[in-house]
Formats: sequence, structure tokens, C-alpha cells
Amino acid sequence: MARPTQEDYTVFTTRPKVSTRDNDENSATYGKRIIRDYTDEEWDDAKATAQNEIDNWDNYQLENIRSQRDYLLQQSDWAINNDSPLSSADQASITTWRQELRDLPTSKSDVADIEIPACPVSGVV
Repeated sequence: MARPTQEDYTVFTTRPKVSTRDNDENSATYGKRIIRDYTDEEWDDAKATAQNEIDNWDNYQLENIRSQRDYLLQQSDWAINNDSPLSSADQASITTWRQELRDLPTSKSDVADIEIPACPVSGVV
């Protein structure tokens, strides 16, 4: 996935709208759902949230990678136990793959280039 920029977020160029209930008792649409533009404050908040996502994209990606890695390690624990039904060759492949997983994300410097390796033995995870 490519690192996002402001150009990827329409909130920087188009004022968002929100569906809300009309609470103005003097309005002809009082109590009904209406579509209104974001207020200046809401729009500023939305832009700040989007900018925060852009600024912290690397951290979010690293968290996602770690989460996927940890899940795969947990789901494959059984495959390296002494009583595993896998062959010695498959266990060796799984052991190597698990080390590759543990080396993530420090094995590459650019988060956008990190790919989680596929399990070499089918049916393990």
C-alpha cells in the first residue's frame, strides 16, 4: 500500500456533509433528517484527523504488520512442537518461516515495502 498524501483525502478540498436531525424549532424541517455542510470547526477537526492519519501512517502500518505477524506465530505454534504431525522437512521450513516473521518489521527500513511471507506448508495457518 502506498503512503497516503493529502491528495488522497477529499476532506482537504471538499467540505463534507453530515446527515443530522434538524433541531431548529423554527425550521420547516424541524425534527426531520437533513443534510448539512460541516461547520468550520467540524471541517478543521476532520482535516486534522486526516492529517494525523497521514503523519502516522508508518506507525499504523507497523502496528498492523506486528498484529498479523503475532497472529501467524500464535496459529503456527503447534507445528513446531515435538508431537507435531508434520515431517522434519516441513518443521524445518516452518521454523525458518517463523524466524522470518519474527524478523519483521525490522528486516526492511521502508514500511511500505514490508510484506508478510507466506507460510511454506499448506494447512498450518
